[in-house]
Amino acid sequence: RLRTLGSELASTMRKTTSNLRMGFGAFVDKTTSPYMFMYPPEVIANPCYPIGTTCQAMFGFKNVLSLTDQVARFTEEVKKQSVSRNRDAPEGGLDAVMQAIVCKEKIGWRPDASHLLVLTTDAKTHTALDARFAGIVQPNDGECYLDSNNLYNKSAVL
Repeated sequence: RLRTLGSELASTMRKTTSNLRMGFGAFVDKTTSPYMFMYPPEVIANPCYPIGTTCQAMFGFKNVLSLTDQVARFTEEVKKQSVSRNRDAPEGGLDAVMQAIVCKEKIGWRPDASHLLVLTTDAKTHTALDARFAGIVQPNDGECYLDSNNLYNKSAVL
């Protein structure tokens, strides 16, 4: 369903704007125990190792495609995505939302434009204080922490 969401959303949004830009980000969960598998060592690079298949390593949030007027690229990027796997049912969606909001330049938010952020997930999201299970006690400071690869690099700290 997500693979068709982009064109449907673009079609609907074009009824309200002539200057549509879309982007795409992905998230999994905090990259530390107890949220990710830590043993055997192979599961760090391939969380699907225990179930006999391959998937990408966990990450907190990744800005896959900054906002662009080339809406077809959104669909292309969504189709290219492969899944990952984490240890618990809740996901790190709120970390992703926070980074998507505060990383204005990297995401490409325009100051005088209307903004719509859509979060889709197959599970509940972690809530405030859940990170304490991993010993993460420092609250999110509302700053942008996307590195040169557009990955959230404070997932195991904030």
